[in-house]
Amino acid sequence: VQVYDFGEDSGKHFFSMEWVKGGTLDQLVKAKGSLDPKLAAGYVLQAARGLLIAHQQGMVHRDIKPANLLITDDGIVKIADLGLVKIPDTADPETSLSAPTESAMASGTDVTMQGTAVGTPAYMAPEQSNDAASVDHRADIYSLGCTLYFLLTGKPPFDGSVVSEIMQQHAVESPPRVSELNSRVPASLEKIIDRCLQKRPA
Repeated sequence: VQVYDFGEDSGKHFFSMEWVKGGTLDQLVKAKGSLDPKLAAGYVLQAARGLLIAHQQGMVHRDIKPANLLITDDGIVKIADLGLVKIPDTADPETSLSAPTESAMASGTDVTMQGTAVGTPAYMAPEQSNDAASVDHRADIYSLGCTLYFLLTGKPPFDGSVVSEIMQQHAVESPPRVSELNSRVPASLEKIIDRCLQKRPA
């Protein structure tokens, strides 16, 4: 999403950004159900191209999820909410937050725990739950794979009512096969999702 200007007024920092007419991919799936595989792949490809630009600048978004991917009326995907972005040569601010409620996690609310995890549990790479400050672009690839999984099935790969439970699932468990939840998904696309959701960044 384009930022046009930023500044300070009476001690308050602000920025102005483009207004994206449309909604999020999260809202689209909740309204219409799982997406056609070609459409879902096209949306994720657009997001991947946008992330590539950020990654080439050394930035890591760290909160890629359907709710942070806006879709214009023309079908253009815009990456939003860079509030948790990792910027090269910049230390993460010390932030703490009490444990979120089940409804907050279901809605994709950000979770930030001092010195450990930054992101949204349902879409967060295993290494990000251990040390968000040291992750690289591969954490965004994992989250994008979780996003594609959601677009095709209507739910994230792992779910639960406790943050630690979801993080543990990401670390050691395999999600249900996409093709078992959506028979329209071709093997080639399922293979891409499998690659994105590898447990080890290497």
